[in-house]
Amino acid sequence: MGDTIKKQMSFGAMQRIAVAFGAAAVYILLIIFIPNFSSSYNLFNIITQASIYGTMSLGLGFVLITGGIDISLPYILAMGSVVGVTFMSRTGNWAAGCLIILAVCLLGGLVNGISVAIFKMSPMIVTLAMMNIADGFSKWYTNYESVRGIPEVLTNFFKNRIGGIVPVYVLVFLSLVLILHFILVKTVLGRWLYFVGTNKNTARVSGVPVSLVTISAYLIGAFMAGIAGIMLSVQSGCATARMVSPSMLTEVLAAAVIGGASDRGGRGTAIGVAIGAIVISTTSISLNLLGIQSYLAQVIKGGIIVLATVLDYRLNNGAVGKVKNK
Repeated sequence: MGDTIKKQMSFGAMQRIAVAFGAAAVYILLIIFIPNFSSSYNLFNIITQASIYGTMSLGLGFVLITGGIDISLPYILAMGSVVGVTFMSRTGNWAAGCLIILAVCLLGGLVNGISVAIFKMSPMIVTLAMMNIADGFSKWYTNYESVRGIPEVLTNFFKNRIGGIVPVYVLVFLSLVLILHFILVKTVLGRWLYFVGTNKNTARVSGVPVSLVTISAYLIGAFMAGIAGIMLSVQSGCATARMVSPSMLTEVLAAAVIGGASDRGGRGTAIGVAIGAIVISTTSISLNLLGIQSYLAQVIKGGIIVLATVLDYRLNNGAVGKVKNK
């Protein structure tokens, strides 16, 4: 089992390198063929979108590593955001409002985690139900209206640029990548997450608290959604039930899959997901610049997910097969 996990992780490193080189090649082509693609405005949009969506993708990556799935994250984000921003607009207390956003999102993640880990429910069914609950609540709570009134101190913080160049969005995202990378690589929880995703029964027999690890993954996913909700609310200037859509879920999932995560579990890294977020953000903005209609862009993004999943299956199954045949 140890050799198999090591082999899978080495292939994860190879995937990250391949994605990075592929992204660099595509970026060069885009600079050549799309006018003004490398303008500061477009680059700002790419890194901002990658930071916000990538933050949520990091959380989803943790769930995928355990062999689960959480399709409710964008809608949990909206639910937490409308409640927290409403509090901010009424009191002007941005700190408490941010804590409320995180708390509401964590509540949704806790329900998902307990349902999957304790009650052995299907992750897809549970998170589909939570998606509808969160979406319905957000629409009822706001009556389809936008909630404005985010305090200027919070807006100014995120819209600042470190050294006049790097947006705070990016700094927050990179900090989260480093923290989550450390958790996965250097902590017991990280090893347990991979172990649970590789083989739950073996992990349980080995003394790993499988239920607690699974719940932790869903909580981390929800926490990342909460942070993304804060950033998205500030960027949009408001919170609303319409701040999320199926296309957001597609991009978040695509970033995680491109980054090497898989719902079969046991694979994925924070750095890989971060690279995936940059790739999918670049793809989305490039399609817009090329004038591709939104529905056709969705088809292309869906195709990217399918292609990444097929490649992941072929590469990793081949790697594991070689280990087993030795």
